[in-house]
Amino acid sequence: MNATISPFASVAANYWEHGIPVLPIIPGTKRPGFFDSDRQRWEGLRKWQQYCAQMPTEEQIVPWLDWPEAGICIPLGKASGIIALDRDTERPDIVAALDRIIPLSPCAKRGKKGWTAFYRYNGERPHRWKLSRDSAPVLELLSHGTQTVIPPTIHPDTGMAYDWVSPDTLLDVALDELPILPADFVSCVEEALNPFRVPEERVAATIPSHVEVDADDPFQSINGIALSNLDTWVPKLITDAHRTPDGAYRCVAFWRGGDGLNVGITAEGIRDWARGTGMTPIDLVMAVTNQSAGQALTWLQHTMGVAPPVQEQLVWEDEATTESASEDDNGPFFSYGEITGNPPPKPESFWREAAFFRGARVLIAGGPKIGKSNFFLNLAMQASVGGAFLGDRFTAPLRTMWVQAEIHKSFLMPRLERYARHMTPAEIALLKANFILTGRLSWDLTNYRDLVKLHKGVDQHRPDILCLDPVINFSTANENDNVEVKKLLTNVETIGEMYGCMVVLLHHTNKSVPTNDPFNSIRGASAFRGWFDTGILLTGRPDELTVSYELRNAKSPAAHGCQFDDRTGEYVAVLDDEFELEEQHEEMDEGLLQSAYQILAGHPDGLTYSAFLETIKAVMQLGKNRAKKVITELRDRGLASTHGDWKKVIYRAELIQGVEK
Repeated sequence: MNATISPFASVAANYWEHGIPVLPIIPGTKRPGFFDSDRQRWEGLRKWQQYCAQMPTEEQIVPWLDWPEAGICIPLGKASGIIALDRDTERPDIVAALDRIIPLSPCAKRGKKGWTAFYRYNGERPHRWKLSRDSAPVLELLSHGTQTVIPPTIHPDTGMAYDWVSPDTLLDVALDELPILPADFVSCVEEALNPFRVPEERVAATIPSHVEVDADDPFQSINGIALSNLDTWVPKLITDAHRTPDGAYRCVAFWRGGDGLNVGITAEGIRDWARGTGMTPIDLVMAVTNQSAGQALTWLQHTMGVAPPVQEQLVWEDEATTESASEDDNGPFFSYGEITGNPPPKPESFWREAAFFRGARVLIAGGPKIGKSNFFLNLAMQASVGGAFLGDRFTAPLRTMWVQAEIHKSFLMPRLERYARHMTPAEIALLKANFILTGRLSWDLTNYRDLVKLHKGVDQHRPDILCLDPVINFSTANENDNVEVKKLLTNVETIGEMYGCMVVLLHHTNKSVPTNDPFNSIRGASAFRGWFDTGILLTGRPDELTVSYELRNAKSPAAHGCQFDDRTGEYVAVLDDEFELEEQHEEMDEGLLQSAYQILAGHPDGLTYSAFLETIKAVMQLGKNRAKKVITELRDRGLASTHGDWKKVIYRAELIQGVEK
């Protein structure tokens, strides 16, 4: 244990309690790092950007508190819900121009000069504004994939601590109190800074009009054209890239937190010297702009002016290309020492830990006409509203996409109404926002053209859960051919990995189901059996199912019966005594319910879920999980109702006969 508490240790626990991820900073730098206790030295933290999408686990954060002199930073974006504007100039005329368009924020901090103000994340991408190619940025939009150092870290240049220049810190302000940047903010900044820009010293290069893109392989074609014409696109992509006398460029890999001119862009290729990896121009555009491969290709075509916009003819990027841009120094390999010294975080859980989680591969299989689509449809709709499925609730409302090949869109509503008619207005609002579906499709996902259609849909809607129903209808592959099936599965799982969603495949079983190992009845190639993290097998009859599980990452739950409860619109587990699920019949303390009800009744205008949860935890001295169960029980008993839209649900106490407010 260190005798002196580090800046990180002094405040980190407060941020974690508020649901804000924070990481240690190497002393004397602005880089996330970890302390190697065996070597007694600091090293860079690899893949720290993962914490922009998820909170670190308790097992990870406890050692961080003892690391000497550690600074502290917030990985910005989806997990924290926070972005920042970093104004790095004090020129009065530029400051005045920016102040006219930058929304006021209740939270701002200062390091060496300027300030950094905080805003609510709304899908923004990082952006830099400069007055000339070789000047430092005057304003940066720091969003998903970036981080910002916060007080009380010691600034590496001044030797003084960063400090808050606003009366409130991020610990004093609720997330929904932070403002959202206007949709046209980027263009507004461009317009505000244009009068101050230095005219370019050389005319923008052009590409000869006879250059055409090869329609059979536009990715390779565009990459080749881009390498031969760097001046047409590199300065527009990376405004602070340094052009060398020989026509090459060097830049900072700011998209991964780099701080040196470690990326070389030449006509022979692109190299990240710090990582020892190569990149294509499309890879670079994807990294800088956080775009998909198809969008990156379109951007290069438009920027270089070599082809019309890409429509349905796009082909999928090569898998190896994506890997080359995303793997760290050692590729997919790591030592036992690395994984124990810096254990990877557990993925975000959606439902029953290690069963449904972000990035999981799930296979739901069953015989013909047993009701696989209905089973998943109920699962998807409950996931979209954060409801219950088989007795357990989803951890939060999730964006769910059902891509199916069997039901004409004209006949979907009766199925949807069966599961939606019991939902509250607030749940219907969530369902409308979060549940994305298709009519009957005839796509072949082993074909590039159709794969890009799915890719575009996922890129547009960004689901947490993606389902293909049934998977074999999305391919012309022979389902008994492992090579062909593996290609289909690889294409699908690549989308899941790119967008961090759970992929669910619905598939058929043989008519005969072995009792000793029902999963051996999965039809077709063995690749299906080896593909999934979580397998769910449905047997029996549509009105009286038996659900079996096979989990790769945890002990598989016992099989149980399953029926649709028409009163609640949910599939529920039917349990024999020997198959009692943990906590299924747990008695709820009536005293706890009364206390929680009185708290809610004391707030006539209602409380948001997070405020209600934190109040119960503090006043009633309950753990987080217990407090969540109390809120759920209040709602299920009709003692609390929810109001508002899907972005902000308000809980209010209901006057129930025999219960005093």
